[in-house]
Amino acid sequence: MSSNRLSRMAAPAAPQPPLPGRTAAEVDPSSSPADGGHSVPPLQWWRRLPAPAFTGVHVATIRRAIAGISIINEPCWPTAVKGNPVAAVGVALRAIKRRRIPSPGFDLVMSALLRCAIEGSTTAALVLVYAVGRMAAKDPGCATVAASWHTTTVPPQARRASKGA
Repeated sequence: MSSNRLSRMAAPAAPQPPLPGRTAAEVDPSSSPADGGHSVPPLQWWRRLPAPAFTGVHVATIRRAIAGISIINEPCWPTAVKGNPVAAVGVALRAIKRRRIPSPGFDLVMSALLRCAIEGSTTAALVLVYAVGRMAAKDPGCATVAASWHTTTVPPQARRASKGA
């Protein structure tokens, strides 16, 4: 791989303005109010960060984190990765039914669902609350995250004409 290509890949993304109702301090996608700003891996945001923390920068980071990854025997995954809330909810419900929580594969699926919830899908947010709530018995921090989705309406980053979610 050429050094020119490496430098382009390592270049930081241009800062994004916060979504309505967000402060500039909440734009940094790697910071968490609970951990004093230390990095939280993007595929764990769904179970570690409260709903009000999410911005358009988070959506872009999640999009990059899940792009190019395939899930065997999950035909709806490519559509879910593209941000389709109906596909993401279906994939998530199947994953909840058959996987141990948490696992790297489950984090991947729930990250696709998180993207849809941040972009305004109420159904995706409800399934996210259910999954995070299931983890609350083992991880009390998850109860706080689940409650944040009940009390916060995340404004859609980009309202799309999506059917069914």
